[in-house]
Amino acid sequence: MSAPRSAWLALGAALLLGCPARDGAAPAQQRVASSRERLVAWLECEECGDGELVNVVALGPAVVPTLAAVLRSGMSPAQRAKLTLQLEQRWEERRAYESEHASESRLASREQYVAGHLESRDALYRVRAATALGRIGSDEAIEALRAALSVPQRPSVERAISQALAKP
Repeated sequence: MSAPRSAWLALGAALLLGCPARDGAAPAQQRVASSRERLVAWLECEECGDGELVNVVALGPAVVPTLAAVLRSGMSPAQRAKLTLQLEQRWEERRAYESEHASESRLASREQYVAGHLESRDALYRVRAATALGRIGSDEAIEALRAALSVPQRPSVERAISQALAKP
């Protein structure tokens, strides 16, 4: 494709995507994007002091299926792959640092390091999904929490589910 033609196609796509659709599709897409951003902010926040949970709970029953899926399955394959690459890079950096500064390495194997951190992050996602489901409190949210208790869970996840179910 020639450069001028691809420039026109890019400009046309930008104009189309930037203009609200007559049938309301653009506002719906914006709501979905906003909901996704709120969910990701809650699942991945470090200190969670900016109202991330409140923002997710405000979305109400619409996000219950997504939260139930996170509680059931943990991180998505894409999130897991991205985190794996980050952890492998961090392990390499730590290994290089230790080889320069320490006589004996205390670093776990790459596989152990990555697996341990993935399990912890996965559990954190599940805990946060359980917490949000408990705060939403709809029948579907409570059912998702009860279903999650019927399968073996990491103790921290099981506690979060039990606490979420105990909320009035």
